[in-house]
Amino acid sequence: MSLNFYGGVNEIGGNKILVDNKDSSNSDDKNISSLFLDFGMSFSKAGDYFSEFLQPRKLNGIMDFVELGLLPKIKGIYREDYLKHCGLECSKEPSVDGVLLSHAHMDHCAYIHHLREDIPIFMRKESEIILSVLEETGKSSFGEIMSLKKSFHYVPKKRGEGYKKLTGKEAKVERNIVSIDPYSPFDINGFKVTSIPVDHSLPGSSAYFLESDDEAIVYSGDIRFHGRNKSFSDKFVSKSYKFNPTIMICEGTRINENSKGNEEDIETKAVNLIKDYNGLVFVNYPIRDLDRLITFYNVAKDTDRILAINSKQAYMLKLLEDEKGIENDKYPKLSDSNIVVYFPRKKQGLISGEHYVCYDGDWKTLDSCDLELKSDYDIWEREFLEGDNVINYTDLQEEPQNIF
Repeated sequence: MSLNFYGGVNEIGGNKILVDNKDSSNSDDKNISSLFLDFGMSFSKAGDYFSEFLQPRKLNGIMDFVELGLLPKIKGIYREDYLKHCGLECSKEPSVDGVLLSHAHMDHCAYIHHLREDIPIFMRKESEIILSVLEETGKSSFGEIMSLKKSFHYVPKKRGEGYKKLTGKEAKVERNIVSIDPYSPFDINGFKVTSIPVDHSLPGSSAYFLESDDEAIVYSGDIRFHGRNKSFSDKFVSKSYKFNPTIMICEGTRINENSKGNEEDIETKAVNLIKDYNGLVFVNYPIRDLDRLITFYNVAKDTDRILAINSKQAYMLKLLEDEKGIENDKYPKLSDSNIVVYFPRKKQGLISGEHYVCYDGDWKTLDSCDLELKSDYDIWEREFLEGDNVINYTDLQEEPQNIF
């Protein structure tokens, strides 16, 4: 057994941990099973070279990342289009058996984008939903994780001579995403793997137990003990003790700090801050942090307000609500009277119904069913436009004291 750390050491996030398990009964190097524990972006290292206005070049495939030490130089793991474009060899078979994803934060999953599509990515269903929403609603050049779009590919034109760039659905390739269930062991080429839920700031967070003939490894992923799912982490500790690991890899961002409160404390503090305030209240938190959404949902109810969420978070809540077999009852439903979906003005600014458009000399306003208004918004947003709980800037002007 060998462990190689390509990120996550002496830094926050960036985890890329390669576990190699050589078959002790055979000296042939081909009899090695290999797994990555996460494959994330190092924010600190990336920040040394890139900023909002200076980003890696897509035209260079993986080379900007490799040359700057952001991706490891390992054969057999990277996608064919990025390698071939730069004149590099692409192996016929992947050199690793999979990636165990602990959770859907970018410092643990972002660089999956660069991996070849036939490497299995193991994750909980909640992580699948979160990453699907971020991929469909995002605009990042390197944002595809659940699938990939072939770059540098050209196909013959349907009419006339020459070639055209491969785009759209024809360029999309689905990754080998494997859904896993908590506490249900499964095998990956000699590794017995078990996903153990832990408390973190987004659903689907998982620790892992890995067993081979010689070693028993515990990988905590990111873990905390002060969220709404503290019982998950407590159960992880209990099971880890019984598992009797020979190796433990533990997240330690605040390992030397004492607890400074929990999510319920934040809820109480927020209520006290705004209960006597009559104006509009703005809060900011990541759309993946559904524990924090529950907190401000409760705060809104306790202060006779309505929680306004954006369309991305509405989309995520809908997919979680529709998914069977996961714990989704604790999240507010979109039909809840204390939830509204805020739509800002886009493109032509038609959302309020106060602006006119001209049809053959006849000026009129539009409603949410009209195609022209819907075209201001992305396809995934449009189903929410016709809901009864949609608000826009005019609603904030009329009753700001009720919105949170």
